[in-house]
Amino acid sequence: MTIQKTASGLLAGLAVAGSASAALTTGDIAFIGFSADGEDGFSIVALTDIAAGEEIFFRDDEWDGTGFGTGESEFLWTTTALTAGSVVTFITDASDPVSASVGTISDPGAFGDNMGISSGGETIFAFQGTSNTPATFLAAITSANAIEDDISGTGLTVGTTAVVLGGEIDGSQYAGPRNTETAFSDYLALIGDTNNWTAPVDGSGDQSGELLPFDTTSFSVVPEPGSLALLALGGLAVLRRRRG
Repeated sequence: MTIQKTASGLLAGLAVAGSASAALTTGDIAFIGFSADGEDGFSIVALTDIAAGEEIFFRDDEWDGTGFGTGESEFLWTTTALTAGSVVTFITDASDPVSASVGTISDPGAFGDNMGISSGGETIFAFQGTSNTPATFLAAITSANAIEDDISGTGLTVGTTAVVLGGEIDGSQYAGPRNTETAFSDYLALIGDTNNWTAPVDGSGDQSGELLPFDTTSFSVVPEPGSLALLALGGLAVLRRRRG
């Protein structure tokens, strides 16, 4: 009996460890804010639970289908434990090191960790892998008018995992529903639809006050109608037993 309990405990521990170290997949995070004016930065939402210690790179060089260009920047974000629906903000002024609302930022060593975001058609990629070598692209956002050439070979899709703001704007953020979907992945289509974003911030001078701080309201899911019906039936059954 003791041996069986010990073995069961070890297997359970291994299962937990395995799930905690599991890599993320495309669409597990999404960009929901972009600012290239005044205080540069962006925001993301976690669309799955993320274990502490996951490493995500953010890069603003161009992607040519097989590799990144050079001349811009990349930084590494190490996560704290995040529940699905959590929103994280990043400040990326070119004059200061990047900061995040949670987790830690580090310089991968060759690019610098001060990502100044340009309003002239900037694209930001999020990926896992190693510095300069993506294994899995998670999400992208651009203020350029198109991104199809930049996401070739990434597995990203315009309108869901790649957000195209267009117009080389200074900034915008998602303003659509955050508590209406039955699965977190269902928010990807809403986030990818720029009709659900605020009116673009643009023009001369510092317009960031119209956009920042980013909205950090968490996303949540609602039970499917069938689940609600089952809960209601279960409640009726309990009441009947008590009355009986």
